[in-house]
Amino acid sequence: MRRSRRDPGWLVPVGISLAIIAWGQLLLAAIGSKPRAWSYTNVPYVPGQSFYATESPGRGPVPNQVELPRFPGGVP
Repeated sequence: MRRSRRDPGWLVPVGISLAIIAWGQLLLAAIGSKPRAWSYTNVPYVPGQSFYATESPGRGPVPNQVELPRFPGGVP
């Protein structure tokens, strides 16, 4: 299939790119760039100890930590 000299095959990718850029600019103009409105400070690494944990700790003994067996031939 031969293309003529006036076949604008490059217009489709350029048009899609310009549409994406225009959409992003429209969203930026409508929403704007706002600073974050939250401050969680330092959240502990262990999720169960976090103030924002979804479940309260259960009563009773703490379960043992599960450790995976060493990979054969792996670095200790």
